[in-house]
Amino acid sequence: MHKNLIVYKNNIVDIPYLPEESHKDFEMRKWYILKNIHVTNENGCDNAICSLDELINYSKLYIRKENNKCVFDTHNMEMNKTFEKNLFIRSNFHK
Repeated sequence: MHKNLIVYKNNIVDIPYLPEESHKDFEMRKWYILKNIHVTNENGCDNAICSLDELINYSKLYIRKENNKCVFDTHNMEMNKTFEKNLFIRSNFHK
């Protein structure tokens, strides 16, 4: 498994490039992880909701959900929904 070290907001994140993963899928997973790194227990986050390894696993579920329309158990779907909210910039105009 090839790894990629990425520097993002003063964090160095090691994101595995999965075998047979397309560049597009890796880019989607990469941004899913980077936009949610703040909710992991990396760097001593007090209100962490998961570890970095768990977030990487959620990114794999996210790709399966997006590409294959897979549905997972309620807990995983709710966690994924929480993480997906961080992927896009939301303006205050649409509150």
